[in-house]
Amino acid sequence: MNLKLANKLKEKNILHKDGKIFGTIRTKGIGDEHIRKNKDLIITELHDDFCMCFPPRDPSMIYRIHYTDIITVGGMEPDRLAKAYELETDGSPMAPRKKPGRKPQPHGI
Repeated sequence: MNLKLANKLKEKNILHKDGKIFGTIRTKGIGDEHIRKNKDLIITELHDDFCMCFPPRDPSMIYRIHYTDIITVGGMEPDRLAKAYELETDGSPMAPRKKPGRKPQPHGI
C-alpha cells in the first residue's frame, strides 16, 4: 500500500486500532535466517509510516509492519478500497464522474 493512501485511510478512520489487516512480516526461520511471511494481523498502534500488530491467536507476539507491506485491509485490497471511498491509489481525491443510474424518461408519451 502507498504511504499517502495509508495516511488518507487513517484520516477517514478506515485503517484504525483493532482493525484487521493481512500483511507481510519479517521473522526468523531455521538457522536464524530472516524470512518474510504473510499473516493475518490486528492493529494495536498506528504511527506515521508503520503500525504495531499482533496475530489473532497469539496476542503476545507484537510485530512492527510498514504500511507498504500491507496486502489487504479488512479483507479488501487497498486499491479497491480507495476506489470505494473515491480516492486515487496515491491518496488524492478522485475526479468527479457521472454515476450510473436510470435514464430520465421523456414525458408525454
